[in-house]
Amino acid sequence: TIQRKVNAEAIFYPLDQAAIVPKITAPVSKFYVDRGSRVHAGQLLAELENKDLTSAATESEGGYQQADAAYQQALQKAQQDLQLSKEQLDAQQRLYDSRKSLFEQGAASQKDVDDAAVALTQAKNQYQLAQKQMDLKAAEGGLMAAKGKTAAAEAQLGYTRIVSPIDGVVTDRPFYQGETAPAGSPIITVMNLSQVVAR
Repeated sequence: TIQRKVNAEAIFYPLDQAAIVPKITAPVSKFYVDRGSRVHAGQLLAELENKDLTSAATESEGGYQQADAAYQQALQKAQQDLQLSKEQLDAQQRLYDSRKSLFEQGAASQKDVDDAAVALTQAKNQYQLAQKQMDLKAAEGGLMAAKGKTAAAEAQLGYTRIVSPIDGVVTDRPFYQGETAPAGSPIITVMNLSQVVAR
């Protein structure tokens, strides 16, 4: 084993460091750690005020549930309309075939066949319209928009929970509970001091 001792002035730097800057600007509701506290990655360090964001998340969740209910209702109605128009089309087709057969045997008039043909055409048009209404792009769009708003509101709410990205020690906590950190300012600094670098 070879050792080399160096006597010199140096500045110590941590192996790893995280100056945690919140993504939103809000007063600190509660700190769960102090300077010198040992923390682990993923540990909750602080929470920001989130009452307004909680209500916004609840409201967007309600909007999503309404949009989902509207979509399900529109889908059910479209399916019922399609089923009904298909049954009407089948009934008109049978009536037309019956009248045509009777006309060929001389048991029905040309007017009865023409009336059945008109009714069959109307039933076909109604069925095609019902098929087009099965394309629920507007309802799907509303549902997706509501889902996106809900996800955005939940993400904003999640930003109020400050967690540690690394294992280490809390070396700085420049703000007190109830204070609002200026935008871009770290509210907690965590350093991994298991090893240090001397420069």
